[in-house]
Parts: sequence; C-alpha cells; structure tokens
Amino acid sequence: MKKVKAMNRDVQGDFFKLPQFLFKEQKYEGLSDRAKIFYSMLCNKLSLSLKNEWRDEDGDTYLYFSVSEATKILGASHSTISKIYAELEKAGLIFREKQGVGRPHRVYLTDVSKEKKKENIASIEDMILADYR
Repeated sequence: MKKVKAMNRDVQGDFFKLPQFLFKEQKYEGLSDRAKIFYSMLCNKLSLSLKNEWRDEDGDTYLYFSVSEATKILGASHSTISKIYAELEKAGLIFREKQGVGRPHRVYLTDVSKEKKKENIASIEDMILADYR
C-alpha cells in the first residue's frame, strides 16, 4: 500500500467544515454528532444561498434543505431528520419558517457571533463568504 504524501485535487474532493465552537462551547456539548454534522451541511448550503442572493424581505439570507433531501444524504429516516432539525432549533443555531402547503421551510442560521463579540469571532455568513474571496 502506498502512503499519501500530499493531497492532490482528485483526492481532496469537497469537504464540509465543522465549526469548532460546536465542540468547544459548553452550550453545545449536548448536541448530537449527527446534529453537528447536519449543521455543517446547512452552513455549506448557506454558501449557495449567499451566492444566489436568496434574501427575504428583511434582507436575511435563507436556505432550503428539505427533510427528504436530508434523509437521502444522511441515510436517516424522516423522523430522525425532524429530530435533528428540532435539536438545532432548541440549541438556537437555526430556525425554520413555514412557506405554505407543499413548500419546504425556509431555514435560517442564527448569528452566533453576537454572543461572542468578546472573542471577535466572525459570523457564519462571514466565514462562508471568506471562501469566495
């Protein structure tokens, strides 16, 4: 077996970034690993929303990530994904807004940086936008 000396583009592929505050802050220590992974997927989806300028009437960026789409990606049941969404909402990381019958919820990531002004941590949106600069 040959050892990898450096990652080339073919091996690197796409990665989800896991925000470190999910692992370091006591507030989130009860969050399941699946919820942390799913949150990183939502952050990744937000980059598409930012790129496409999906903003509501208040200027807030939203994303769509349906439960059925998430079940396919995570290989989890509909009820498991619903529980993960509820877990993230309870932790104050996201909130969802109903759009009407047959339409997916709008998902908003909350600005966790407001709680961390002392540490001068950029918002999730700023971190994602930095990847495009």
